[in-house]
Amino acid sequence: MKQYFPMPAEPGRMPVDISFLFADERPAGKHGFLQADGEQFRFEDGTPARFWGVNVNGACCFPTHEQAEDMARRIAQSGCNMVRLHQLDAEFSTPNIFNFSRGRFLDNTRQLDERSLERLDYFIHCLKQEGIYLFLDMMTYREFRTGDGVDAASELIPAAKPWCTCEPKLIELQKEFATQLWTHYNPYTGLCYKDEPAFVMTEVVNECDLFTDFAIIPMDRPAVYVERFRQRFAKWLEEKGIDYDWQNCDLKVKDEPLEAYKLEVTSDYYRQMRDHLRSIGVRIPINGTNWNCVGSNFVYAQRELDFMDTHPYITNWAWGNNRSYYTKSITETRYPPAVGNAPRMRMAGKPFVISEWDMPWPSAHRAEGTVYYAAISALQGWSAVIVHTYAYDPCQDKLALLGRETPTAIGGSLAREGTYTVWNDWARFGMFYHGALMLRRGDVAQADYKVGIMPKNRMTHASNASRDSLEQFQAGLVFDEKLPEGYDRLVYDDESLLSAETTEICSCTGQLRRDLVAKKGIVDSPSTKAVYGKLEGSTELTGMRIETQQDWGVIALSSLSDAPIATSQNMLLSVMGDVRNQGQSCKDGFLEQLGTLPIEVELVKATITLDCPYGEDMCVWGIGASGNYVGKMPVTVGDGTITFSVGDPNFPACYYLIFRQ
Repeated sequence: MKQYFPMPAEPGRMPVDISFLFADERPAGKHGFLQADGEQFRFEDGTPARFWGVNVNGACCFPTHEQAEDMARRIAQSGCNMVRLHQLDAEFSTPNIFNFSRGRFLDNTRQLDERSLERLDYFIHCLKQEGIYLFLDMMTYREFRTGDGVDAASELIPAAKPWCTCEPKLIELQKEFATQLWTHYNPYTGLCYKDEPAFVMTEVVNECDLFTDFAIIPMDRPAVYVERFRQRFAKWLEEKGIDYDWQNCDLKVKDEPLEAYKLEVTSDYYRQMRDHLRSIGVRIPINGTNWNCVGSNFVYAQRELDFMDTHPYITNWAWGNNRSYYTKSITETRYPPAVGNAPRMRMAGKPFVISEWDMPWPSAHRAEGTVYYAAISALQGWSAVIVHTYAYDPCQDKLALLGRETPTAIGGSLAREGTYTVWNDWARFGMFYHGALMLRRGDVAQADYKVGIMPKNRMTHASNASRDSLEQFQAGLVFDEKLPEGYDRLVYDDESLLSAETTEICSCTGQLRRDLVAKKGIVDSPSTKAVYGKLEGSTELTGMRIETQQDWGVIALSSLSDAPIATSQNMLLSVMGDVRNQGQSCKDGFLEQLGTLPIEVELVKATITLDCPYGEDMCVWGIGASGNYVGKMPVTVGDGTITFSVGDPNFPACYYLIFRQ
């Protein structure tokens, strides 16, 4: 029978603080502006840059000063060095960038609220001081109003998708907003946003394009925009000398004339926005948009921009649903959903970013998501990995239940109640220490073998090569049969790169492997080691043996010094199983009972043997929620090894510091 112990989350601190490992990176911006350098990012002074971070959403971008200080400090303590300021313009949030509070009538969205900006400015200052860089969103959920001078304002969906990509008036308003935001002066940093090197990335528009399944982004309304799109399409057809039924064609269809027109329009939109940003002094890398999309024209349209971005989630989430959830472990499937498509969203030769990922609550397996995403991102050489989301509400001690950040839905989405909130979820955010070290410190090596994936049809490409390459070697999309410099092999997107008989997927570096039969994943690098999935039995890693009867969980060990684990005098061990609200119950992929506080963590029992030269000088302490020592674990010294057990119910913990006394 599973045992649980209470583990409350404190908004202002983490149980363990690893920010000291990155103290030399404070304040953010000390290396100058970020630049794209081939497939990687570098700062102006030549320092390589990788980012491990969190989204901060909506109202959470505008915390009080005290909340800003707490969040910045705690995010840094987890090992993060990036915050994506997301949904600043979301009408559903209070505050938002246009309106600090409710009640006052606004007939337009053409002025920024000074009270909101003051909060945002101070938050940016706090993050900068903690060495945390910023990804600034522009167009995400803005809801245009009649006073903005747009047609059919009440019929447009948030961000005026997809018409914001092609309507001159809407593009003009986006340029105006970008100017207001980027030329804004922050009194706490003494710089305009455009002159602030702590800002490292931005995007033109969030999750919007003309190529996607329009069940989410309607292309059949409002009628005035549909008609204007058809008229512009007709003019383009005439110029090209193409005979096509522009009046009656299905605008969702993927055929050559329509797809070619969408590609030209989209490329021009990104070009216009990029050129405008450059004209007002924005120097950082710029992306067009971001998500998994059918067809590689989505990628090709961004070929003139600085980096690529995508949003791969391991979930079965749907709008309006916060009770059903993805029930499988990553180790139970040959191809984890969505994330296997990520390499096909990367253009070879450009840096690649995941600005949103998650394996959300209430999945009992979600702790493995942090380890998995960090490990494959490091292997692939991806430049930034950002979870969605730290929080929607800056009042993080107000409710503090898993899955219930607020007592009611936000903006008509039950998911915004807290399904994706991680700040108080030990299963996901609690494993961030190891994710940061794998990616940001480079504990997991980048692949030394590269595959270029060429789509046979840019309108609807296959996923075979993309998903097969994910855990083996680095991959990127190419658009001709000439291999980019540094790439070793060219394949077509429908080629399989794994045998159907394969039972273990291994990285070309030898540091990652996933056993499809044993249902177990392993990270085995000199400075971070982890096992996730079905743990029961004995697991052998280099210099480490784990024995446990735990059916499922994650066990991760990282050195907290410059030395590898084999000679480190300071290490962090995390043992994580299920994390839930007290009384929470789930059955057959459905949340039955939300439960109540306190948050509870499953007690994971295991015996660990480590190669260690320091023998009886080593001690192991369990760490509680507030960073206090909860109990010292007995250590047995062997011939060049130490052995200890964790999971004592008298001294329950999910974190253990292992250090030389």
